Amino acid sequence: AANTLFEGHTGDLYRIGRVIGHLLSGLAHIQAGRVTDAVKDFQEQERVYKAALDVERSWRRSLEGEIALARGELAQAASAFSGSEPSTRILDPAIIMTSVLLNALPSRDGLARVAIARGDLDGAIRIYRDLLVYGSDKKFIAPFDPRYVLQIARLLEKKGDHKAALDEYQRFLAFWKGADNDLPELAEARRAV
Repeated sequence: AANTLFEGHTGDLYRIGRVIGHLLSGLAHIQAGRVTDAVKDFQEQERVYKAALDVERSWRRSLEGEIALARGELAQAASAFSGSEPSTRILDPAIIMTSVLLNALPSRDGLARVAIARGDLDGAIRIYRDLLVYGSDKKFIAPFDPRYVLQIARLLEKKGDHKAALDEYQRFLAFWKGADNDLPELAEARRAV
């Protein structure tokens, strides 16, 4: 779908579309457990992206981090996710689509997932809490993601802090009170409560 969005365009817009297309395709392959296919997207992305452009470098490092995490290469994943942060905030009304795609990437919580893989639950909770806070020191301007609240609840429960976990599950349910009833996240949080 991302690739068809940019069909017929040329120049920078076409290149950006290809970089995004490979990123989204790679992420989908990783979600489906096809890391080898994600690596192919990463290799194709390398042919078209411009490292000098913050947005494209960020997308490239995000895919690199996801692949490394899927392979269990935690040091490389942490390095890539850290390197995926833009040097400054990016929100350009002239190119709103790329701004949104940069700020709301699924890889935004990559460092938290690396911490989980390392068994550092407290570190992961800190990272998720930080992702839910806005301020002038933040590089990303993303919508509030209640799924991070759910993830905090899961981690607190895993740590054995059932009272704090219950508070976060209830907080998540309050945020998602208008969501479709058949979503698995809702069922999970309701069971926990």
